[in-house]
Amino acid sequence: MAHKFQARALIATITALMSLSCASAFADEQTEEEYPGAVQSMDALHGSSGNSYRAAAEYALGQGQTDKAMALCKKAFDFNADDPDLHQLYAKVLEQKLKSRNIGASHDQLLAECVHQWLIVLRNETGEEKGTSFHGIGLPLVGSFYEDDERHIPAKAHLISLVGRTPRAWETDAKYMKSVLKNQSSVQGKIVSAQQSN
Repeated sequence: MAHKFQARALIATITALMSLSCASAFADEQTEEEYPGAVQSMDALHGSSGNSYRAAAEYALGQGQTDKAMALCKKAFDFNADDPDLHQLYAKVLEQKLKSRNIGASHDQLLAECVHQWLIVLRNETGEEKGTSFHGIGLPLVGSFYEDDERHIPAKAHLISLVGRTPRAWETDAKYMKSVLKNQSSVQGKIVSAQQSN
């Protein structure tokens, strides 16, 4: 008798799970017109914590909304400026903004801020590893204990792609920034054909 009850309970559970999965698949196919009050954007991620703003910024970056992602990162910094993942996300947002066509005269400022954020990530100047360096200079091999493939290796690659090299072992952050950014300048112009000039 107990086995029949367990078998019926198992069948009822499987049936309920199948109907829920079908219902969720059906709900995914529905359009916004059928559910006008549904929230389907990053606005649902906003909350009162740095993590919620960081999640919303990641979503905005994924959607190509770099201006909104920059604003959300800045709000997240108000909650926790010591979060290395947030600095890495902000650097990615700034780099994406640099790749856009309509940045105007602020190219040099964006580049400097982007390089600065990647330096913070590269040299572990935030988070648990903070304090292993002074102005970016650390004892040889001590900083390499905390190198990882989530932050350090991407930061190196991004710095090389942005400015051509990574900082040397005894080069301070300020000296590195001054060295790599002095040769960076943006030139804007309009190509005019010979027919238009006559």
